[in-house]
Amino acid sequence: MPPPHWEIIPDKAKPGKHSNIARYKPTMVASRIGLQSGLFTAHPNPDEDISKGLSKEDKFEKHIIKSSYKKQMLFELNHYGINRLTLMGDLDGLSSHMCWILENRRYWVDHDEFLSELSGKKPVK
Repeated sequence: MPPPHWEIIPDKAKPGKHSNIARYKPTMVASRIGLQSGLFTAHPNPDEDISKGLSKEDKFEKHIIKSSYKKQMLFELNHYGINRLTLMGDLDGLSSHMCWILENRRYWVDHDEFLSELSGKKPVK
């Protein structure tokens, strides 16, 4: 359970009345928010460095993903069911995901053991 200073209760929230960064879980106003289990943050001063809005108890981690790994990471996330279709859950998400699959079909042939066996190639390990 997060510390109390982290929570914003929508019915009791007043803009500009919090001194630290706080999280807010909205009601499902759009299907995408529900599918993504969306969480938002409210900042006392959005122009300030994020570290200045944290309290002493807060932990801040920064993860930098190299641009050279981006494409491979998208394939790995898709393998675990995280893609535009599952995150958007609408026709735009379906269309975007299908375009991505077709644009990257060479990857699937080269990395999918079943497809590799069908084509007579040895799977890449």
